[in-house]
Parts: sequence; structure tokens; C-alpha cells
Amino acid sequence: MLTDLDETLLHQAAATFDNTNISDHRFFDRMVVGFHKEDAANVIMGLAKYKNMNTFEGFACVQHGESQHNLRVARPLRPDVNDMVNGPVSVEFSEPLKSLRIKLDPGEHNTSFDVVYTGLTPPYEEGYHIARSYGRLSQDYMRFDQVGVMNGWLDVGGKKMDVDNWYTFRDHSWGVRPGVGGFEPQTGPRPPGVGSLFILLAFTTEEMGGQ
Repeated sequence: MLTDLDETLLHQAAATFDNTNISDHRFFDRMVVGFHKEDAANVIMGLAKYKNMNTFEGFACVQHGESQHNLRVARPLRPDVNDMVNGPVSVEFSEPLKSLRIKLDPGEHNTSFDVVYTGLTPPYEEGYHIARSYGRLSQDYMRFDQVGVMNGWLDVGGKKMDVDNWYTFRDHSWGVRPGVGGFEPQTGPRPPGVGSLFILLAFTTEEMGGQ
């Protein structure tokens, strides 16, 4: 199916932009953004497209005081493949790799926001993630991360608050990886479980030296 992006000279495969050249059902393209201010609120949202399963999913989670408000959305991906609107959740790329507008429209879900993300640093492109399990490609994906600030407003249960340079962090990844986009096929004995601890610490300082 042709989409607006097929007018560009950006194709990387002999396929239209609504398809991927990877047949794995788990192929994903997703983004996650979180922003918070101490003693105010914590917000995290995300959108994900699964082209091989014709699915467009999203979520928004707002923690305020002792309450947490969760919203999940999903719709068929086609025919609006390029659209970044999923129910009340939407993202607009004002300046790619620098600025984006994120909205959660008001509704029965009791929370809403309209904020603009601005990157403080250039996005960091992680190394290529690739691994195989018994000859099968178990992960094959890319990701970039970025630190920034958020401005706009947030409404929780009728209480509206200004979002003024709230600290924010986002990542955008695409490809195939375990635990994303469906169950992973088994082509041999299940490998032993491996424990891990992942701690993300991102901060900014007035000087480049980090002092």
C-alpha cells in the first residue's frame, strides 16, 4: 500500500513504507518518553508500531500523590500507517531529533497533557544490538537516547499544573528483540536464565566538564 513517504527517495528495501523487509512477527518501531518534577508528578508515555502484526499500541501513565493513572490504547495500524495519533495520544515531530509535541487529550481517563520536548543534547546512537540463539536471530535492533526538558501543562483529576523545564528522557528503538512484540520462537533448549541489574543515570550540568 502506498503512503506519503513513498514519494520520498528514502527507501531502503524493495517494499513500500508500510512494510518491513524483516519477516519476524516481533518487528517493532517504538518510542518512550518520561518526564517528572520532584514533589509534582511523574509521567511516562509511549507509542509502538508492529508492522508485521498490523498493530499500533500506546500508553500513558501519570503518577501524582498516592495515585497512579494508566491508559492503554491500540488500533489496527493500516490504513493510517504514517499517522502518529492513537486515540487520545499523539506525537508531532516539530524538529526531528530535537523537538516534539506530545499530547494526551482530555477524556474519561481523568488525565491530560500538552507538552513540548526539547533535547538538551544531541541524541546518542547506541551500538548495533545483534545476537543469535541456536542459529536463529534473537535480537537485531537499533536505539537512540536523548536527555531534554519538557514545557507545557499537565492536568490530573482537574488539577492543572504548569510543566516548566521538567527533566525528561526519551528513547526510540526499532528492530527485533526478546520480550517485545510477541512470544519468541524456540529453536532449541531454553537457555538458562540470566539475572541483571540495569540502572539509568542521566544528568545535566552547566559546564561540559560535569562539575
